[in-house]
Amino acid sequence: MAPSLGICKFCEKEQAKYKCPNCAAPYCGLVCYKPHKAKHDEEKESQSTTADVPSAAAATEQSSNTGDSQVLDTSMDISTTSAATTSVPQPPSGAPKSTSDLDALLVNVPLVHAMQNNQNLKARLLDIYNCTQKAAFEAENARLVAQNAQFTRRGRGRGGRRNFFRQPQDWTVERGMNRGLRKIQAMRKGGKDENVDIEEWSRAVLSILEGDS
Repeated sequence: MAPSLGICKFCEKEQAKYKCPNCAAPYCGLVCYKPHKAKHDEEKESQSTTADVPSAAAATEQSSNTGDSQVLDTSMDISTTSAATTSVPQPPSGAPKSTSDLDALLVNVPLVHAMQNNQNLKARLLDIYNCTQKAAFEAENARLVAQNAQFTRRGRGRGGRRNFFRQPQDWTVERGMNRGLRKIQAMRKGGKDENVDIEEWSRAVLSILEGDS
């Protein structure tokens, strides 16, 4: 059993589940971690700016000792590079996320820690993954065939039982993905499948993919 991390250092209410990778401060979730992470990011940016000052001064001195022809060549190179960069077509706003965008999920420390250490979240993510697989479709189809055969033997009776007859569906990648999305939506929107860990995980993933990591 993992040792307790105590109470969250920031809200001082919830049980801590993770540690800050920079200072090891215990925190309960993303709501508390994001403002704290922003402070670390500001400190790193400040240190980087301070370290760049001597380099900038040296570059200025070197530039002042360079002939006019070299300055002109450099300006032309910059203009050419800028024009080439500007002409590169950008993907439309509604385009699917590229592999490089999704790679950001694998290096986000709080998200990785949550998926590794939160047993409830790991179980729910496994449920979502399993429902998208071909084996899940085959098991569901077998159940539907048996159910439909049972209703057929009993007869439809008064009012009929047409609504009980559901046709089996063959597995495809698209159908598997759609079933996984519906599973996530069911866990997020409430009801018997509501899950707080999946809601927090979903918000974190969307935040990262939208560039607000």
